Amino acid sequence: MEKARQYAQIDQLLLERHSLRSIAWATGVARNTVAKRVKKSAATDPAVATAAAGKNATQALGSVGAR
Repeated sequence: MEKARQYAQIDQLLLERHSLRSIAWATGVARNTVAKRVKKSAATDPAVATAAAGKNATQALGSVGAR
């Protein structure tokens, strides 16, 4: 049940357009887990996909690219 609560919190923070790092810090979940959640949520929830699309692809998906 704990995971379900954390995932719901992650989804809510994503809708509020928080960064992956801030979500990871606030929930205690690894950034990679948050990034996986973004991908899953975007596939099933159009609102999350819209929120993720507002950022560039590397930020929305949490990948570490060349900077």
